[in-house]
Amino acid sequence: MYPLILWLLIGGIQNLDMRTKRTMTLTFPITGSTSVSGHLLLTCWLLIYLPSRFLWADLIHPDPADNPTPDSKLNLTNFSWHGHTPALVSVLYTPTSGGLAPNGPVVSEIRYSLNGEVIDDEIVLERLSQRTEVKVGAPVLRYQVRRSIEAIYRLGQYAQITALHFPADSPDHAILVFQMTSRKQCGKVELVFGAGSRKRAQLSTDLCRAILHSRSGIGYTPDTVAGDIERLKSLHREHGYFGARVYSSVEETSAPTINLRFHIDAGKPTTINRLRFTGNQNLKIRTLSKLIKSKTGVIYNQRTLTQDVDTLARKYRQQGYLTVKIEVVEQYRQTENQIGLNFHIQEGPLVIFRGESNLKDVFLMWKEVVKEINLYRQDNYSSFTLRGNARRIRQFYQQRGYLDPQVTYQINYHSSHEPLNEGKPEQVEVVFRIETDPPPIIDSITLVGNQAFSYNQLLANITMRPQQKLRAWIGALLPWRTRQSFFNPVVFEQDRRAIELFYRRYGFNGVAVNNQKELDNQNRLHLTFTCQEGKQQFVQSVQLEGNTVFIGDDIHQWLKVKPGTVYNTDLVTQDQLLLQSKYDEIGYIYAIVAPIYESENEVLRYQISEKQSVKMGALSISGNLQTKSQVLAREFETLDLQQGGTLSLSQLDQIKQRLFMLGLFRSVEIDLPNLRQQKEILDVYLSVDEKKTRGVSLSGGYNPLDRLRATVELVDYNLYGRNLRFGMKVRISRRGNLYEATLVEPWFIGKTIGTFRLFEDNLEERESVRARGGTINLAKRTTSLYSNLALQYKYQELQYQTEWESTAKPAKPDNLDKIEATSTTVSSLGVSFRRDNRDRFLDPENGWLNELAVEYAGGFIGGETSFIKLTTDHRYFRKIYGLVLANAVRAGYAEGLRANRENPIISFERFYAGGSTTVRGYDERSLGPADTRRGDVMLVLNSELRFPIYKPVNGTFFFDAGNIWDRLPDISTIPLRIAIGIGLRMDTPLGPVRFDYAYPFATTESLATRPQTRTYLELGQAF
Repeated sequence: MYPLILWLLIGGIQNLDMRTKRTMTLTFPITGSTSVSGHLLLTCWLLIYLPSRFLWADLIHPDPADNPTPDSKLNLTNFSWHGHTPALVSVLYTPTSGGLAPNGPVVSEIRYSLNGEVIDDEIVLERLSQRTEVKVGAPVLRYQVRRSIEAIYRLGQYAQITALHFPADSPDHAILVFQMTSRKQCGKVELVFGAGSRKRAQLSTDLCRAILHSRSGIGYTPDTVAGDIERLKSLHREHGYFGARVYSSVEETSAPTINLRFHIDAGKPTTINRLRFTGNQNLKIRTLSKLIKSKTGVIYNQRTLTQDVDTLARKYRQQGYLTVKIEVVEQYRQTENQIGLNFHIQEGPLVIFRGESNLKDVFLMWKEVVKEINLYRQDNYSSFTLRGNARRIRQFYQQRGYLDPQVTYQINYHSSHEPLNEGKPEQVEVVFRIETDPPPIIDSITLVGNQAFSYNQLLANITMRPQQKLRAWIGALLPWRTRQSFFNPVVFEQDRRAIELFYRRYGFNGVAVNNQKELDNQNRLHLTFTCQEGKQQFVQSVQLEGNTVFIGDDIHQWLKVKPGTVYNTDLVTQDQLLLQSKYDEIGYIYAIVAPIYESENEVLRYQISEKQSVKMGALSISGNLQTKSQVLAREFETLDLQQGGTLSLSQLDQIKQRLFMLGLFRSVEIDLPNLRQQKEILDVYLSVDEKKTRGVSLSGGYNPLDRLRATVELVDYNLYGRNLRFGMKVRISRRGNLYEATLVEPWFIGKTIGTFRLFEDNLEERESVRARGGTINLAKRTTSLYSNLALQYKYQELQYQTEWESTAKPAKPDNLDKIEATSTTVSSLGVSFRRDNRDRFLDPENGWLNELAVEYAGGFIGGETSFIKLTTDHRYFRKIYGLVLANAVRAGYAEGLRANRENPIISFERFYAGGSTTVRGYDERSLGPADTRRGDVMLVLNSELRFPIYKPVNGTFFFDAGNIWDRLPDISTIPLRIAIGIGLRMDTPLGPVRFDYAYPFATTESLATRPQTRTYLELGQAF
């Protein structure tokens, strides 16, 4: 019945349309949220429709002579039908002299106005014209106008849109005008937690705000607010607040914005009072209970419950029950505010994967196959899944040198009623059969068609190599290092592409390389690469178009591709990115650089569209619940990014990296909402996710120096929310104690980092010296992200203890009282420069560490001890083909001044060497003069070659050399102490654990005449 009524209604509108002799507006305000209102509305329209065909036509549409002024108008009216999102209904009538024309007048011009003012912004006009189907020169069609209005409305910026057309100079032409009114936008969006919810039980503001669709600057609609309320309720239910109450309030402002508040009363959280497991036959309840995080008495959390189901399912699949089904039934008791969880488990059959092969080596790899392909992580054993498994097994063996393995599978079902399977669960056995020949050895690699480059030049780009005698010997000892002598189809294709890239690097951009393989009767493989080089392209001229900000000479100096060089597409791309970065640095972030190469005349042309410079608008910061906003805003000040100043995307990336380096946040996001609109002023939205910055650590250990040792450390990296870093450490061992307090202010004086440290150290590893004092360090950030310049003042009171442990170190020298006083003070001032661009701190693979320091004590600074000390530390790391080459050079020189010119400097300030982090193979601090084991001149050289063995285990070969001397002339008479060795490294969450075995080539006076090997077990790399 209703389709008939709707058809009659549409027919009536069309009838009114055909009888119209002038333009008019039909506006239908339709509201309703129940089916009853809908029935009533259709009934009323039916009553109106019937007489309209006979009586109302002349009443509604009088003669044009009575009122000739109105023009065509299209009005939008919102209506809600059964509670759905507001829709748009519009009807357009076009005036004609004798009825409605099939098509309207021709559009001569299209205009847009907002709140009564004509829009002249080019960017806005372009965005609106892209959504307007009606075009200039085409007739006005009602469906095109309707669709244009709907497209503009979907931008979400306008509340009402009206389309009008006015007569133009020509009678059959018209001017089409879209009149729009602004939609009110959300101003401040606040979350107010009610008094009934305990502060410690509320969800975090950041978590609640993340799910809101109502945000500052976004269009305001009641439906969006209602949806946010439901989302907040659902979020609280997911976290155990089943009785949470959420409502909203709005505040009208003079501006076209609405301040919005969401009031949240979370109530008391719901706790789990019962856990029950049913259907588990092969895993005990105790085992299942230990696996899940949902415990009795714990607050209910839906996400945790979902993770628990995944954990249980993963455990069952690891046991072979791939098709396990787990369903959780929740029983919530509102009166007690408690919930019970029932885990219903359908285990399914036990699936066993087994491998068979005609070759023993293939069969022995089956465990590795199961682990790499994750057979016991899939949730079914359907034919589709098993075919995929067979395909991946084939690829697995191909990548290990087997040329053409054939993989088939067979499914065997074993019922629990079978005699051999009685009392066991139902089993499904999947047997994969791998038939293959032994892996062929690559015997030769042939290159055909290469005229521009020699065989060796192209071979250097290929990973695979023919097996030679030396490789055969290495393969017998280290088979995993000679896999490149076996054929791998993936590497074969990579080698083909590598040759093409090599050719293109030298201007052969039309090169085509084909690869073929041929197996002979002796199971040896012959590889052939056929090169079709094509013509080498050059760049005879580089031209620029559209550049007004930078002059041509400057741009030509920046470019790597210059006239007379080959046309290298990689270098051209680098030049393109370089030019765009240059424009970005001065605020032209919309600049487009398009390189065009004309092969006929060998001209490279850069077409530059600079567009407008961009300024930074307002900075909005969210997510910093503990950290003060000024801490984040000052990182923008560091790079001179401020409101009204030039905005650069590269600078925003640097700020993001700087914020990460603060160590306060899990994630940092910087968003420019109006970037796509290419506005001249862009607001910056900074969102952070904070992590815990306070902690207490307790550690202990044993080493030959300290014996048993325990350390307690209290840290806070964000004291008072100002990024102040405070730490207290107490170390207790059988050889002495250490007490230390440190405070770091990253912005002590402007951009200068201030570090303040108080300590008391009576550890006997410091040569039985009790040290008490403090340091003040000021470090200045340089223009480079990786460098800083530091100034340090240090004051120490040093006192020798009377107790001496001869079992832990060499015997006390007889002349110690003559060369060192019982107590003294040291007041020193030092300057240091440090540059560190290593990719990782604990286990670097690439980068440099360079440090140079000068320290002066005594004189005008005060203190009883006077000296000058120079130290340098240089470390270099480079990863080459999976191997890491690590080198370090550490050197130092100290000289006594004034009263210390003739006497040695106090041993606490002298150099030492020998042991696990300097020269391995020798006792800790055993190098140097026999009486003191310390000196005024130090040189330590280290070199390591680190290589992977089997994750997470790595190996290393190392070479150490170094010594300590009293004076510079002693270097020529006392040689370096040298040691070599091997080691193992194991990656752990705390860093690499290393085991080193060192063999010294020389002895010290305190050791036996025969060198003795030494082993070391430490946490962290040696350097």
